[in-house]
Amino acid sequence: INSHNDDGGSGTPMRVVSDVIVVGAGAAGLTAAHHLQKAGLSVKVLEATDRIGGRLRKDDTNLADFPLDLGGAWIHGSPRRKLNPILDEKVADRVETVLHNTGLGSLWTGRRFIRLPSIPLPAWLSPRRDYKWVAYSWWDFFNDNIVEKLEPETIVLSSPVACIDSSERKDDDDQSTIIKVTCTNNDEDAYQYQASYILVTTSMALLQKNAIEFTPPLPKIYRRSISHYRMGHSIKVFMKFERTFYPKEFHVWKDFVDYSYFQESSENFAQRDFWDETYGQTTSCHILGMFCYGKLCQRYLDLCNGGGGEQAVIDDLLSELDAMFDGQASRYHVRSIATIWPHERYVGTGYTHWADDDVIEEMQYPIRNDSIHFAGESIPVRAGDWGFAHGAALSGKDAARKIIEIKGGGKFRPTRLWYRCFLR
Repeated sequence: INSHNDDGGSGTPMRVVSDVIVVGAGAAGLTAAHHLQKAGLSVKVLEATDRIGGRLRKDDTNLADFPLDLGGAWIHGSPRRKLNPILDEKVADRVETVLHNTGLGSLWTGRRFIRLPSIPLPAWLSPRRDYKWVAYSWWDFFNDNIVEKLEPETIVLSSPVACIDSSERKDDDDQSTIIKVTCTNNDEDAYQYQASYILVTTSMALLQKNAIEFTPPLPKIYRRSISHYRMGHSIKVFMKFERTFYPKEFHVWKDFVDYSYFQESSENFAQRDFWDETYGQTTSCHILGMFCYGKLCQRYLDLCNGGGGEQAVIDDLLSELDAMFDGQASRYHVRSIATIWPHERYVGTGYTHWADDDVIEEMQYPIRNDSIHFAGESIPVRAGDWGFAHGAALSGKDAARKIIEIKGGGKFRPTRLWYRCFLR
């Protein structure tokens, strides 16, 4: 990992040449870099922030004595089926996970808790196929298995991409595209990178906001596809208490009444979950997790924007929990952390709310003589896998495959989207 080096006072932007430039050091970008270097290509990963991971982030405040995922957390499906294909290795055998099998949990009616039917089932029959890391995290997974094994100075931090210029050709005989990428650091100094191919893995919300200038502009059909994505905000809070006074998992009845909780295709879709984060961990801590997604987030965003910031969100949750548990939340509260993903400058959202299959398929095709590629959680290889860490990683792997095939023979095998047989 590296940061910008200045140009020695020459007054001209520094230029670094490589085979491939990857924009973004999240799950998609890191996985792509791994497979590209494995195939012998030179790669530069340009990350806008001062850290790796993208929407995968591990708590660094030591709220708990085990890792807390502030972004993507669960493994949505069998660890062997979701983790091993990312690296084409039996990596799942090297980590410990536990099936988050808590049944349907409890429901707060506004006056009391109703314990929903909970019948422990074996893993292969469980209606919930979400797994939790044990003393580990998604961030650790990508750091240990990819980042630490990349070639030195592959990743350049604090390098927000301002412009991607694909207007130049090599020469009259060779019409291959030359990609020029201009970055600016916090001091607004310009740095330029050059490559034959570029893979853009930034969040779809940033593409919708035209945060990166494309010269010439993206084709109309691409701009249409980008605009058709529905993105959803997300907020995650972890609260530490002196004791556990809450169920392993619970929901609020009013959330089901006010929002389309079970219909993700609805524009009114929202969800809010509370759970005991210590499930499956060996710990003496008492940590309650809260995840909010979609329309429900507006309530918390209004509190933040009203001047109270993250603390206003925490105070509001404590007040709500006090009403449920007879004041025990405030009484036993130690401290909390809140991650407001829509306020993250280089994220601007949570993850994809909804996308039609034809939109995803359009984004999977490279443009500009097959030199510009896109990947990320919004562009999964398997339809319905948007919003998942493994979906983002496999999207990056698939884009890397296309680049390798194009460089090797000029043609690539198109992605065949795996269609879901039921609604998410």
